[in-house]
Amino acid sequence: MDESIKNEYRKQLIDLEKSIHESYDKTLITLSGGALATSIAFYKDIIGNIPIEKKYATCAWIIWSISLTVLILALYFGTLAYGYARKKLDADELNEENPGGYWTYIIKGLNALGIITFISGLILFLIFISKN
Repeated sequence: MDESIKNEYRKQLIDLEKSIHESYDKTLITLSGGALATSIAFYKDIIGNIPIEKKYATCAWIIWSISLTVLILALYFGTLAYGYARKKLDADELNEENPGGYWTYIIKGLNALGIITFISGLILFLIFISKN
Protein backbone atom coordinates (compact mmCIF):
# COMPACT_ATOMS: atom_id res chain seq x y z
CA MET A 1 0.00 0.00 0.00
CA ASP A 2 1.25 3.48 -0.88
CA GLU A 3 2.60 5.33 2.18
CA SER A 4 0.38 8.41 1.66
CA ILE A 5 -2.73 6.23 1.35
CA LYS A 6 -1.68 4.29 4.44
CA ASN A 7 -1.20 7.52 6.41
CA GLU A 8 -4.57 8.88 5.29
CA TYR A 9 -6.28 5.62 6.21
CA ARG A 10 -4.53 5.65 9.61
CA LYS A 11 -5.76 9.22 10.20
CA GLN A 12 -9.32 8.16 9.33
CA LEU A 13 -9.12 5.22 11.74
CA ILE A 14 -7.87 7.51 14.53
CA ASP A 15 -10.66 10.02 13.84
CA LEU A 16 -13.29 7.26 13.86
CA GLU A 17 -11.92 5.76 17.06
CA LYS A 18 -12.03 9.18 18.73
CA SER A 19 -15.59 9.76 17.52
CA ILE A 20 -16.77 6.37 18.79
CA HIS A 21 -15.06 6.91 22.15
CA GLU A 22 -16.69 10.33 22.56
CA SER A 23 -20.10 8.85 21.68
CA TYR A 24 -19.57 6.01 24.15
CA ASP A 25 -18.75 8.41 26.99
CA LYS A 26 -21.68 10.71 26.24
CA THR A 27 -24.12 7.84 25.81
CA LEU A 28 -23.13 6.06 29.00
CA ILE A 29 -23.17 9.26 31.06
CA THR A 30 -26.61 10.11 29.65
CA LEU A 31 -27.91 6.59 30.32
CA SER A 32 -26.54 6.45 33.87
CA GLY A 33 -27.84 9.90 34.75
CA GLY A 34 -31.18 9.23 33.11
CA ALA A 35 -31.56 5.87 34.81
CA LEU A 36 -30.81 7.45 38.17
CA ALA A 37 -33.32 10.26 37.66
CA THR A 38 -36.02 8.06 36.13
CA SER A 39 -35.72 5.42 38.81
CA ILE A 40 -36.02 8.00 41.58
CA ALA A 41 -39.15 9.42 39.94
CA PHE A 42 -40.53 5.90 39.48
CA TYR A 43 -39.82 5.10 43.12
CA LYS A 44 -41.49 8.29 44.34
CA ASP A 45 -44.52 8.31 42.03
CA ILE A 46 -45.28 4.63 41.41
CA ILE A 47 -43.98 2.69 44.40
CA GLY A 48 -44.69 5.36 46.98
CA ASN A 49 -44.12 4.83 50.67
CA ILE A 50 -44.55 1.07 50.71
CA PRO A 51 -41.56 -0.45 48.92
CA ILE A 52 -41.00 -4.10 49.72
CA GLU A 53 -37.36 -4.54 48.69
CA LYS A 54 -35.95 -1.04 49.07
CA LYS A 55 -32.36 -2.32 49.27
CA TYR A 56 -32.29 -3.17 45.55
CA ALA A 57 -33.24 0.37 44.56
CA THR A 58 -30.73 1.85 46.98
CA CYS A 59 -27.95 -0.37 45.63
CA ALA A 60 -28.89 0.52 42.04
CA TRP A 61 -28.70 4.24 42.84
CA ILE A 62 -25.32 3.83 44.50
CA ILE A 63 -23.97 1.82 41.58
CA TRP A 64 -25.31 4.29 39.00
CA SER A 65 -23.66 7.08 40.97
CA ILE A 66 -20.41 5.14 40.85
CA SER A 67 -20.89 4.69 37.10
CA LEU A 68 -21.26 8.44 36.62
CA THR A 69 -18.24 9.10 38.80
CA VAL A 70 -15.92 6.70 36.99
CA LEU A 71 -17.02 8.01 33.59
CA ILE A 72 -16.33 11.59 34.63
CA LEU A 73 -12.94 10.46 35.92
CA ALA A 74 -12.29 8.74 32.58
CA LEU A 75 -12.95 12.02 30.80
CA TYR A 76 -10.59 13.85 33.16
CA PHE A 77 -7.85 11.26 32.73
CA GLY A 78 -8.42 11.51 28.97
CA THR A 79 -7.30 15.12 29.10
CA LEU A 80 -4.21 14.00 31.01
CA ALA A 81 -3.49 11.34 28.38
CA TYR A 82 -3.75 13.87 25.57
CA GLY A 83 -1.45 16.24 27.46
CA TYR A 84 1.03 13.43 28.04
CA ALA A 85 0.97 12.48 24.35
CA ARG A 86 1.46 16.11 23.32
CA LYS A 87 4.46 16.49 25.62
CA LYS A 88 6.00 13.27 24.31
CA LEU A 89 5.37 14.39 20.74
CA ASP A 90 7.01 17.76 21.42
CA ALA A 91 10.03 15.96 22.94
CA ASP A 92 10.10 13.58 19.94
CA GLU A 93 9.61 10.64 22.31
CA LEU A 94 6.11 9.59 21.29
CA ASN A 95 5.29 5.89 21.56
CA GLU A 96 2.90 5.44 18.62
CA GLU A 97 1.46 2.22 20.02
CA ASN A 98 0.52 3.88 23.32
CA PRO A 99 0.74 7.65 23.00
CA GLY A 100 -1.22 8.31 26.19
CA GLY A 101 1.14 6.26 28.34
CA TYR A 102 -0.22 4.67 31.50
CA TRP A 103 -3.18 7.08 31.41
CA THR A 104 -4.52 5.01 28.52
CA TYR A 105 -4.77 1.92 30.73
CA ILE A 106 -6.51 3.90 33.48
CA ILE A 107 -9.04 5.25 30.97
CA LYS A 108 -9.73 1.79 29.53
CA GLY A 109 -10.25 0.39 33.01
CA LEU A 110 -12.59 3.21 34.01
CA ASN A 111 -14.61 2.86 30.81
CA ALA A 112 -14.98 -0.88 31.41
CA LEU A 113 -16.01 -0.22 35.01
CA GLY A 114 -18.50 2.38 33.76
CA ILE A 115 -20.36 -0.10 31.57
CA ILE A 116 -20.22 -2.84 34.21
CA THR A 117 -21.65 -0.57 36.90
CA PHE A 118 -24.34 0.77 34.58
CA ILE A 119 -25.53 -2.73 33.68
CA SER A 120 -25.29 -3.85 37.32
CA GLY A 121 -27.45 -0.92 38.41
CA LEU A 122 -29.95 -1.73 35.69
CA ILE A 123 -30.18 -5.36 36.81
CA LEU A 124 -30.61 -4.35 40.45
CA PHE A 125 -33.35 -1.89 39.60
CA LEU A 126 -35.14 -4.47 37.47
CA ILE A 127 -35.02 -6.85 40.45
CA PHE A 128 -36.44 -4.06 42.62
CA ILE A 129 -39.28 -3.52 40.14
CA SER A 130 -40.07 -7.23 39.91
CA LYS A 131 -40.24 -7.59 43.70
CA ASN A 132 -42.51 -4.57 44.09
